Amino acid sequence: RDLQSTNVLETCGSLSAVTKIITSDMVPAISGEVTKLLEHSSETVRKRAIVALHRFHQIAPEVVSKEEMVEKVRRSLCDRDPSVMGSTLNVIQALCMADSLPFKDLVPSLVSILKQVCEHRLPSDFDYHRVPAPWIQ
Repeated sequence: RDLQSTNVLETCGSLSAVTKIITSDMVPAISGEVTKLLEHSSETVRKRAIVALHRFHQIAPEVVSKEEMVEKVRRSLCDRDPSVMGSTLNVIQALCMADSLPFKDLVPSLVSILKQVCEHRLPSDFDYHRVPAPWIQ
């Protein structure tokens, strides 16, 4: 019910809880709701949704397949908000540890993102002690 809430705080709280307490038999029941949240108007919800989907893939790969995960990650990488892109980069890194082949064609895009970061083209909110987005680099 909280995943369908119009309150962003409730939705974010439920996504955080889901990543911690879900078991493999519960994933089929809520993966559809979490997938819908990738299109949410709030960047915080979209960011947590991609992380939750990654967790679902880890514990129930038969429900959230590698192909589905790659497709969702590719779409989230192009999100209009840099924080969603940053969260997606962490998911890409984790997925690449297992199999980097599906992401091989993303190398130019990833280099472009790094270039944007290094050239201070992200909002100043992402700077840490005047270092541009060190957690993305």
